[in-house]
Amino acid sequence: MFAEYGKDTVVIPLDHTSYEHCPKCETNCLHSLVLQYEYTHVYYIFGQLGSQKFYSVCDKCQHGSERNLDDADRRGFIRVIPFLHRYGFHVIAVLGILGTAGAFMVNSLSKK
Repeated sequence: MFAEYGKDTVVIPLDHTSYEHCPKCETNCLHSLVLQYEYTHVYYIFGQLGSQKFYSVCDKCQHGSERNLDDADRRGFIRVIPFLHRYGFHVIAVLGILGTAGAFMVNSLSKK
């Protein structure tokens, strides 16, 4: 049995928009806030969150610039990342510990 693992990058558009000046198309136009994050995964299910970046993306030309958000804003937006992408390695570790403890308990009960 081979474990399929790797790294993946996901981009999630957020609902917050504002009018800003775009340096590429040189107009004041609507910009959308986008979250880009990287995660390491096993079987594309159990993951560990890596870097997180927020971008302000022009709706006309799709040119983006990185946006710094304070921690209060970050915590609100992190909820859009799926649970198993954030805490998947923790879940698989707990399941492994419970499985091992259960196997030891069954083994010790069967010897009596």
